[in-house]
Amino acid sequence: RLARSVNVKADRDRILDRMDTIALRIRQISHRLSPVGLRNLGLEDAIQNLVQMFQESNPAVEIRADLDYLDEFFPEAWDVNLYRILQEALTNAMRYARASEILVCDELSAESLSIRIRDNGCGFTPGGTPGGIGLFVMKERAHLLGGELVIHSCPADSRDQDQKNQNAQGGPEGTEVRVDINRRSYNRNRSSGEFTESSPE
Repeated sequence: RLARSVNVKADRDRILDRMDTIALRIRQISHRLSPVGLRNLGLEDAIQNLVQMFQESNPAVEIRADLDYLDEFFPEAWDVNLYRILQEALTNAMRYARASEILVCDELSAESLSIRIRDNGCGFTPGGTPGGIGLFVMKERAHLLGGELVIHSCPADSRDQDQKNQNAQGGPEGTEVRVDINRRSYNRNRSSGEFTESSPE
């Protein structure tokens, strides 16, 4: 029994070591893939360029970005986490939503910054969120920023009923992905070294 326990512990240690190696590799790969535009242009302009690339690749969809506060809120132009969240959200909107309009906008208050990606597409049923692991990564990136990822969606087959109960999220149609970032939490995470994945070399 003792020998078996020792073997189980050895196997567990090997698995943990392997996981650490994989995690380090992922960080290295992600760092090499960091958008150069973030360092050269700043976050707002880099996201405007991202939106323009999506627009050029999908001319039938109107994609707009109304951004005013990102560079003010994020002092490091190289912080890639928000960029990657928006990139994934736009990809999901184009892949799943069948939308004709997509809007990216931000809103700043004394305590927080909110970034919204809103489409007028087909929506989805809660619990059946498209995106899989991409959604999980988006949530983790929002957490690194000291924020939270919030998703509101209305499936096409439920809009007649929801039309009677339009809410502050801008109406019943489509999907809204919102990232709410608390200024104090963001600054605390930044000062504690949470952003190792997106830090410059």
